[in-house]
Amino acid sequence: MFKLNSVRKILIINLKYIGDVLLCTPVVEALKSELKDVSVAMLVKEGTEAVLYNNPYLDGIFVINSQWRWGRQFRLIRMLRSWNFDMAIDLTDGDRSAVLAILCGADYRIGFNHEQRWRGALYHRIVTTNRDKVHAVNYFLEAVKAVGCNVHHADPHVYPSLVDRYVVDQLIQEKGLSTNMPFVVLHPGARWWFKSWPVERFIDLAKRIQKELGFSVVVVGGSNDVETADKIVSQCGQWAISVAGQITLLQLAALIKQALLFVGNDAGPMHIAAAVQTPVVGLFGPTDPHVWGPWGAVHGVIWKQVDCAPCWKHDCQRGDLNCMRQISIDEVWESVNKVLKKKSINV
Repeated sequence: MFKLNSVRKILIINLKYIGDVLLCTPVVEALKSELKDVSVAMLVKEGTEAVLYNNPYLDGIFVINSQWRWGRQFRLIRMLRSWNFDMAIDLTDGDRSAVLAILCGADYRIGFNHEQRWRGALYHRIVTTNRDKVHAVNYFLEAVKAVGCNVHHADPHVYPSLVDRYVVDQLIQEKGLSTNMPFVVLHPGARWWFKSWPVERFIDLAKRIQKELGFSVVVVGGSNDVETADKIVSQCGQWAISVAGQITLLQLAALIKQALLFVGNDAGPMHIAAAVQTPVVGLFGPTDPHVWGPWGAVHGVIWKQVDCAPCWKHDCQRGDLNCMRQISIDEVWESVNKVLKKKSINV
């Protein structure tokens, strides 16, 4: 029989994307706050682990490769089993993670089964909260409540180091901006093309920020976003720079923390901005911001909510009529000014 006071080691599994992993960090904090002597580790997908670095509530991070290679998988399972986990909490809601919850050797397993699939039989307890009705942070925290723990704090956190902050300061100065100069961060990238606001409108927005507000613009993104970021910067004045593909995830967090505002598509950097308490204007299309929006009350969200949204497809048949193209530059500009006024920034 499961006894909460006998739990000493917990594995949390989340094999989704950077934003998902960041939004489940309150689960780690809640468990450590309630169970004083427990050790908590996380198992995440390769490429998302950096958002967990320096987290003071985590005792271990395990990373699984997205490609199935038997040797690497066996080594991972062997490392997991060496921890002798008492409990596994699977926040992924997927078949592979459910199997890993068993293979890690945990005595007690908790997970979600939104699709009512066979994996439900692999858990001792299924968390029944509807993921389409609550914000992802509260959805993940339902697993903590299912364990029998209270939840006192629900804010996602990311922890850039002093070195990360120093690197960012140096980079900004090398590109001709002062660390004391107010700037807005723009993130034009997204996992899929139809989650992206048109680049031409990002250019228009950057010009307005410079001309009408007098702020500099810093464009961020991964290696896949370099061309888009360069296109935006090339159309703007001297107070626009790109750091796309040039900094790590935690350096990105350190950079965004210094910004007056973050404007971007629904993606990991948006959640990082909210986690470092920088105001956000989030641009949403296929996904529901009530579930995946930036966490906190100060932010602005634009969502056209067309008849096919939210959707979980990997392509869009609407072409130029897709939901992101329906967001106008004037709507975004109005939201930018509203959010800045909420933060008492003179505009």
